[in-house]
Amino acid sequence: MIRITSKRAGFRRCGMPHPKEPVDYSDDRFSKKELEILEAETMLIVEIMPDEPEEETEPEPEPEIKTELEPTPEPEPEIAPEKVITINDMTVAQLKGELDALGIDNPDKARKAELFEIYERAQVKLSEE
Repeated sequence: MIRITSKRAGFRRCGMPHPKEPVDYSDDRFSKKELEILEAETMLIVEIMPDEPEEETEPEPEPEIKTELEPTPEPEPEIAPEKVITINDMTVAQLKGELDALGIDNPDKARKAELFEIYERAQVKLSEE
């Protein structure tokens, strides 16, 4: 399990905001490269937690047989997790297009990494507004 805590609420890294409260993620949530980026970020506290062994549980008692039919409640719809956008997901042209759509000037000869940083900063500003 991976536990991430941000030093500033809404700080974005690896295409997602990180709250000040600790959030637990499964071990396979981030790629190896993303995990390296997260661990190197000084604004984040990243803890690799050992998996807790499953506790042995007693068998559940047999359910009671109901004589009257009761309507079964409908399950809550699942909310799709936010897609994490990484630098590898976008081309230079797509990054420039996104920045243009946000009304942000970008240098003509900027490299992909520079454009991605500008894009991430813009996303943080938008989330703070």
